[in-house]
Amino acid sequence: MYKSFIFALSFALIGRATDLTYWIDSSCDAYPQVPEAIVDAIRMGANVTERIQRGAGDRAFEMAFQTTMKVPLNNTNVYKAGDVHGFPKYIVNYITSSIASLTPASFAASNVRFYCDNDPYQTTSNPNARWALVPDRKSDPIPNSRKIPGQTQEFVDRVNFIRRSTYTLGCQEPQPPRMETFAHPITPYSINGTAVPVGFPAMRSTISVSTVLFEKWAVAYIDGSIAMYDLHGHKYW
Repeated sequence: MYKSFIFALSFALIGRATDLTYWIDSSCDAYPQVPEAIVDAIRMGANVTERIQRGAGDRAFEMAFQTTMKVPLNNTNVYKAGDVHGFPKYIVNYITSSIASLTPASFAASNVRFYCDNDPYQTTSNPNARWALVPDRKSDPIPNSRKIPGQTQEFVDRVNFIRRSTYTLGCQEPQPPRMETFAHPITPYSINGTAVPVGFPAMRSTISVSTVLFEKWAVAYIDGSIAMYDLHGHKYW
């Protein structure tokens, strides 16, 4: 599970500065693993950053880096990840140091916002849901309301003022991902005439954690045995 949080945070922070903040929505209150995983991801980010900056001689880390990144730690080819250009170790160091710098903040001041609400859509019975269809535009050949969900239909997060990529339904997918990162903030535009709240950071993302992540998980013990547990610690086998 912690690896999933590392990947989600990586997508949220690619090309961004250090000294960023995070906030956890009350929908995650039932899942204590979420704040634990975030703290662990921050710790892992700091550890990776320290070992990259340590330089040559850390053979175990060099092997781990090559296994994970598929290139040697001393690779001098220039790559691009988001807005970041550079050697692989520079890009990884930039991302992990950003993760390591994360600190908790209020909702309004946070750069990364975690939800465990399974990405609800606005409906007649749920008018306050985060996600809503982008209103039809007269200039569109096909009205957004008639486009295909998960392919061409546009949705917007009305709470965080973030657009969603058309190719995903987030946690509403038939086979939902463990988590989904949404990193396309609307700045400084408005939604139906409602402006982005004053004080909202220009750099902001949301990470939706699918609750399927907490239905079961495996625990491996030193003796080699594996056990499966649910959210409440009940053992399956």
